[in-house]
Amino acid sequence: MDNNKLNQELGQQAEPPKSTGPSPTVNPSYQHLKPFVITDKVRREIKGAVAEIDMEQVRIMRTKTPAEKFQMAVSMIHAAEQAGAYQLRLREPELSEEEALRIVRSGILNYVRSKRKK
Repeated sequence: MDNNKLNQELGQQAEPPKSTGPSPTVNPSYQHLKPFVITDKVRREIKGAVAEIDMEQVRIMRTKTPAEKFQMAVSMIHAAEQAGAYQLRLREPELSEEEALRIVRSGILNYVRSKRKK
């Protein structure tokens, strides 16, 4: 199911085509160098995800202001950072909470890779 069809089912307007965005060298973790191909497997996964959409949750989210949605996103990011820092400190208790948060925020993979090089 394509985005326009999904948007129609959810009662939203079709989205305009998106730009290609910044150069992949800006932040390669957010950019795809190859075009994304929608295979039958991807279509099945999208169909399964759409089937799990809770229309009541969609209705509630439509009542939220952009500021409320932004606050919800910030709250989820904060919770994820705290959980990551907690798990990191369980593995490496010598780290302070501030250091664990810094590592999580800067990218835990970079930290793990730097430790392997030592």
